[in-house]
Amino acid sequence: RSNKGKLRRSMMMKKLWNTRRLLSSLAQTPAGGAHGTFKGSRLQTRNWRDKPLLKFGGKEYYFRTGTEAVKILVNEARRRDGDKTMFVDQFEALMTSLTPVFDRAPRYAWLAKAFLEPERAVEFAVSFLDDSGFVRTHRGYRIQYSSTLGPYEGPLHFGECVTADNLKSMALASNFSHAVGGAKFGGAAGGANFDPSRASSAELVRFCQAFVCELSKYIGPQTDLPSTGLAVGPAEVGYLYGQYKRQAPYYSSHGRGLLWGGTVPHPEAYGFGVVHFVKHLLADRGDSLLGKRCLVTGSGKIALAVAERLIALGAIPLTLSDSSGFVYEPDGFTDSKFSKVVQIKQEYTTDGVRLLFIFFFF
Repeated sequence: RSNKGKLRRSMMMKKLWNTRRLLSSLAQTPAGGAHGTFKGSRLQTRNWRDKPLLKFGGKEYYFRTGTEAVKILVNEARRRDGDKTMFVDQFEALMTSLTPVFDRAPRYAWLAKAFLEPERAVEFAVSFLDDSGFVRTHRGYRIQYSSTLGPYEGPLHFGECVTADNLKSMALASNFSHAVGGAKFGGAAGGANFDPSRASSAELVRFCQAFVCELSKYIGPQTDLPSTGLAVGPAEVGYLYGQYKRQAPYYSSHGRGLLWGGTVPHPEAYGFGVVHFVKHLLADRGDSLLGKRCLVTGSGKIALAVAERLIALGAIPLTLSDSSGFVYEPDGFTDSKFSKVVQIKQEYTTDGVRLLFIFFFF
């Protein structure tokens, strides 16, 4: 009986030891993956502290805290894209906000490393004939950052300020905005360094047609859904979709992107959301928007929606702007002045709005 008892206890201890070994191996980060789910022998697994986060130039970079992981990732972003300051600043801000996550679950630092590079970054020439018969060429972009959540989705922007730097920054941020909002879409952004305000209606049509002829090689309902953005409104969407429909026999579902021929149903919701986010942020700190003096950048639908909601909640919007300059009201926009701005935007063309901004307020 004593021998059987000893044997039984020995077998139980062996099972307990094997169970501990299994749990320990699952908690470790294996050499072949970041999640620690690889079921191999102890020789095939490595503790995450012994696994380098990055390898470059013959060196291996390790981390022990979330702050160290962020420093390694940000330095690598600077090394790769040192000339893209907007992207590097955006990447640093996002990674810094994830520091507590890396402290609690280090394996996610290896996942964050994937955001150092987009899955695809396309630059292409967009050539069209202007009204004088001269061939003009601009540069088009589409940054498709991550399709982990689903097809890419993101805005198109037209303007001389559009560069690969700011588009890459916006595409990176859109991944997180989709994830937080629960949208099953990946992040993307695109556009061209073309200023519609300096083009005639006929030139705008020809440019949009030439732009989408090139862009259509990389988009589609199940691949990438471009949406509206800076200087890409209902008119531009119509020109882009008209040409896209000539080339493609399919279109996307109603309400997502512009490949179904429409625009965002309620663009003001994006502006209202910003203000209500700030409202709750201040309320959490025992403060409110009442009497706060706020700077509003832009004068499009979203910027006007921000100003409208600020006024409604008792805040004081001081500025509006466009690509030609800005308007500053020291005492803030009243309801009457704001209504006049909205009326001007609705009644006049973009150039007329800029001219009237100058004469109306100054």
